Amino acid sequence: MTNELINEHVVNASLLDTKSKLGLVGSVICMQDNMCEFFEKNGADGLTMLPICNAFFVITKTLIKFNEYASWLDKIKIKTNVAKKSNIRVTLSNNIYLNDKVIVCGIQEMCAVDGDSRKLRTVHSTLFPKDICESGLENNELAFTKFAEELTDEDFVKTIKVDLSHLDFYKHTNNVECVKFCLSTLPLDIYENNEIDTFEIHYINQTVLGDEINIFRKMNDKKVYFELKLTDGTVVTKSMITIK
Repeated sequence: MTNELINEHVVNASLLDTKSKLGLVGSVICMQDNMCEFFEKNGADGLTMLPICNAFFVITKTLIKFNEYASWLDKIKIKTNVAKKSNIRVTLSNNIYLNDKVIVCGIQEMCAVDGDSRKLRTVHSTLFPKDICESGLENNELAFTKFAEELTDEDFVKTIKVDLSHLDFYKHTNNVECVKFCLSTLPLDIYENNEIDTFEIHYINQTVLGDEINIFRKMNDKKVYFELKLTDGTVVTKSMITIK
């Protein structure tokens, strides 16, 4: 059993944004990869659990706060630990360090689902270690919010069709791709002339190969709201960027 996982990485070119920094997408990738390895070290990754208990964990919410930004070839550390857990969810603390200082802190809410029905399963019905330690959050001010902002047809930006390049090994749209879908609607000048303070996304429904996703975006002062919806109106994700 592994109570926490710390990995060292070099910020390579594929993780950089247009400002040559470890930005939103690169940070989400680093945290998601470390999270997946953390579950593997505890024998609770999807590839291990599906054949044994027909369940796997999915990300239901992610919240990230940026304190500073790493640059190309910087040596960073990524730390993942269990902040808290209950019968139906595991909340992870994910943090990125540069020179032993937290530059990006985040939390992820994970839930287990059935491999066939995709309905929620209890954590205890999976292979996730029952006696793993709860270590708390690096930043106790981080807390998920409820998105009250309503997005309408006037906020529609574009439609994306899910293709093979968007899928993960569960054959649904990779969580990182949903972040990219949102970011793809943000004007370049807004991204390059501002710094992201926080990013939060709630994953509500999954999408699969061939689904058409309508992307909605609404800007309100220092906040940018996004919604991904299927063509029948089913909400896929709700997310928000706050700008410093």
